[in-house]
Amino acid sequence: MKDLIDNLLGSKSPNPLDFEFNKGDNHENISKIKHIINSIAKLKGLNQLVLNNQKINLPIEVDNHFDDDSYKIANEFFPSFKTTGKITLRSARKRWAYSSGYFSNAFPSQMVDVSNYNELLVSYLNGIKDYNRFKSNQVAESMLQLFEYLGASRIKIVDNTEKTIGSNLDVQGIEASAKGSSTNEVLRERKFGKSPIKTEMALQLIEKMKSMPKVITAANSRIDSNLLSEVFTENVKLSATASLTFPAGLEAAGIPSGSLSAEYSSSKFWQIEVDFYDKSEL
Repeated sequence: MKDLIDNLLGSKSPNPLDFEFNKGDNHENISKIKHIINSIAKLKGLNQLVLNNQKINLPIEVDNHFDDDSYKIANEFFPSFKTTGKITLRSARKRWAYSSGYFSNAFPSQMVDVSNYNELLVSYLNGIKDYNRFKSNQVAESMLQLFEYLGASRIKIVDNTEKTIGSNLDVQGIEASAKGSSTNEVLRERKFGKSPIKTEMALQLIEKMKSMPKVITAANSRIDSNLLSEVFTENVKLSATASLTFPAGLEAAGIPSGSLSAEYSSSKFWQIEVDFYDKSEL
């Protein structure tokens, strides 16, 4: 009778993905959350956490009990947990998918057939996007610092990366490897006052930028001569390439309905313009 009344009133049982857990709870979903905790720890390269002067070894034991250690790690690994004080299998899965993308890993094979695969795929893509944004800023700042050490007066970095697949598809800001229109986005444009050249500090940065040969060539040319201006394009590789298949139902993320297979590349093509002060002026 209750089921009939619930059906007539339109009520539904809670989705098991959204069961909320807190310290001391026991449930089969907690073992799945603990597995996710161990997977995220592996992505981060962690075998131990020190929280409030207490050492917690990783991986943790996988069982159905949300114990004190699990509570502390959840507070560290899952941003939503800090806000609500509770964790769900849905939120844990989304963080695992996001972390896999952020740390340039494949989408977790264990979650390919789960019921909320679509939203997990969006989280995965957002992880890749956020890592690329973080790495892009890091690389751009290193370039600025390198040329500033060598007496730059002005630097301009423009992103000319191709951003389409087939018929103008740009998903979550991740660039496709297929040909298309470029962004021409100005990432950095900065002017510098005159300051002494710091060759030793520049050489230390050059040692860390081996994946960018044209940047190194320009820097060495400046070190060995009185180079005053240089314009070049550098292929900046941010993270691993992801190969994905998109099912139907992801229109909100900018992905057309139906299945689509595509290769996503994190390579950026940056045009760098740099002007230097004459060495005799420094």
